[in-house]
Amino acid sequence: MYGAKKALNTEGVVKQRSDVDMDFEVGNAVLGKDFKVTITFQNNTSNLYTILAYLSGNITFYTGVSKTEFKNEAFELTLEPLSFKKKEVLVRAGEYMSHLLEQGLLHFFVTARINETRDVLAKQKSTVLTIPKVII
Repeated sequence: MYGAKKALNTEGVVKQRSDVDMDFEVGNAVLGKDFKVTITFQNNTSNLYTILAYLSGNITFYTGVSKTEFKNEAFELTLEPLSFKKKEVLVRAGEYMSHLLEQGLLHFFVTARINETRDVLAKQKSTVLTIPKVII
């Protein structure tokens, strides 16, 4: 068949873990307020690494279909041996408010490339906006 690739047997092949771990947390996201996304990188080796990372924020329908990207930010950081570093990205209310829809989610993707090893790290998380309390 034209354009088809031969099946690759990856059974039993264990991919070596990356030397760097990445995770991120979405701060308390309240409707109409700014919040932070905190990305953490952990270097598990005695090597110095430079990392190029990208954060993308999207409005997503409850079905998982993406509507529009409201946030994109690229950044570079240097990770010292056996250390961790946190990067905070501010998401302003004005960036997402005009794109909101009923029953929508905020979906964030973080991808990072370690320049020295060419490893690629990727994580994604969804969050819902909480409604602010009305005090009368």
